[in-house]
Amino acid sequence: MDKAASQLRTGRELLDTHFESAPDGTRGQHSEWAAAVALPTLRRALLAEVASVAQQVADEVDQAVQSPGWRGTLGPRRALNAASHCLRVLGDSVLTAQEHEPVPASHRDLLYDMPASMLPPRRLPGHEDDIASLRAGVIDSAQRTSRAIWQSTLEPASPSAVTITSLRQMASYAVLTSHHCEILLRAAADKAAIYFPAQDPSHAIGAAVDAVARTRESWLSVARALSHFTTDKRGQITQATREAANLAMWTGRLAYEDPEWTLTSGPAHEPRSARTLVPALADIPLIVATVHHAIDVLEPAADAEHDQAQAAAKDDRLLVPTVSLRQADTTQPLTPAPDDRVADLLNGYQAAAQAAADVTAAMSGIAASVASPSRVLTTARAAAGIGRQRHAVRAKPATRRAGLLETSMRDLGVSSPWLVQRAVALDRASEQLILDAAAEPGTGYDGTPAETLGQSASTAAVVRNILESAEPRAAALLQPRRPQQELPEREP
Repeated sequence: MDKAASQLRTGRELLDTHFESAPDGTRGQHSEWAAAVALPTLRRALLAEVASVAQQVADEVDQAVQSPGWRGTLGPRRALNAASHCLRVLGDSVLTAQEHEPVPASHRDLLYDMPASMLPPRRLPGHEDDIASLRAGVIDSAQRTSRAIWQSTLEPASPSAVTITSLRQMASYAVLTSHHCEILLRAAADKAAIYFPAQDPSHAIGAAVDAVARTRESWLSVARALSHFTTDKRGQITQATREAANLAMWTGRLAYEDPEWTLTSGPAHEPRSARTLVPALADIPLIVATVHHAIDVLEPAADAEHDQAQAAAKDDRLLVPTVSLRQADTTQPLTPAPDDRVADLLNGYQAAAQAAADVTAAMSGIAASVASPSRVLTTARAAAGIGRQRHAVRAKPATRRAGLLETSMRDLGVSSPWLVQRAVALDRASEQLILDAAAEPGTGYDGTPAETLGQSASTAAVVRNILESAEPRAAALLQPRRPQQELPEREP
């Protein structure tokens, strides 16, 4: 009985570590699991467990009191009988409540598998790690990554903390993790086809492989889009990005045969065979759990990075090269990213998040079908309502038109971004030259209005772009200049 009481107190304290008390006495969340722990459904599951223990303790008390060798006095007997009665009342009350509102078995499983809030220590894979150790390392790293992402969302996104270095690295690590999970799932699908030749798990795992590939492509599109942006600060890396790097490292070591594989090694390496990764039927649920934990962080990562990039854009800290814009009001080399480019980037993040959500949903079904330990993730997500509705970001359509040189370059089939940007820069320089000439006295411009200038095929495109620009001096081309009176010549 003392041991039972000690275990109950320990369990209560472990659950309580998911919460923290503020100086004013209010309780707040201390981990990403706190939302699930606080749900009424999980509280009912916890009460059901307590009632089950109460019934067992009551049975033990009754047996002890009624045993032939009992030598206790009348007082202790009455106290134990009263305690047994209270425990049975508790158990019967909970059982009656469960008849009206049963506790799902999945919620009790979630209670059994609920981790403590203390994270496993951060470590890197070593040469001596076997497959089982690598699988455990992936799960531990995924838990640390999930916690770091959750902590980054506790407060409104701080634009000053966003750097292009962190954004690009997070996208790259997400691409790597997705690719490694694709390799691992492909091995699981090969073995599942042997063990379940005519059953759903093999087909479901095969479909998940394709879904992971789409997630990888979505994150790769984000990584490519970020190459066209920068921020006013570089080098600073968020904790979530650091943990994501560790997760990519662990999944890579598990996916590839090379024990020397690192994040800079690239994908051109021999993957582990299905025979090595999944030597027996019992290993399929384990490799599924490993991939499930790793994939589970990619959706919240995309949502968090989306919010960080959006905050930076609102604060004019998400920048693009000025030369890449058709029109700009500054001569600085960098300028705040226009709305249409920001919208494209944010939509890319949303596409990556949705692709990751689709994979997570697929992994949840697979975990249930093969009885994987990662089923707890599915229950926690459903209980806490993880995930959010996503809507496409729309920006005001741009009215920029290509200049003469840019049009010529594209007509010639030139696809080099550097050459096209040079053409754009020269087009902008020519427009500025015309405006300077129109405003400069004594240049010979006779005040011919823009409508007349536009009738010439050689100048129509240039004049049109000038009039559509936000340049205030463009108004000088709209109206003819007043004729200037000729000054009389001085007499000698």
